Amino acid sequence: EGNRGKNERKHGVSDAEIEQLVARNDLAFAGRIVEPDRGEWRGLILAECGRRLLALIFTIRGASIRPICCRSMRSDERRKYAASKAQA
Repeated sequence: EGNRGKNERKHGVSDAEIEQLVARNDLAFAGRIVEPDRGEWRGLILAECGRRLLALIFTIRGASIRPICCRSMRSDERRKYAASKAQA
């Protein structure tokens, strides 16, 4: 609830798109964010949602995935995503 609507206002990504991204089983790339250190584990998922290439930063609290930020992939993320898709 804490970030509801925030990503859409800031990055143009709707809550429904974020939920669709989290529910997918065919994520092409996922990793851990180490910088900057926020005091809690944070992960990164790169995936397609419709025709968009999105980067989802998230944490896990209890049994729930908590989206922190979802935005369009940066150029280096797009390269990593394309490379992981080519290997599949």
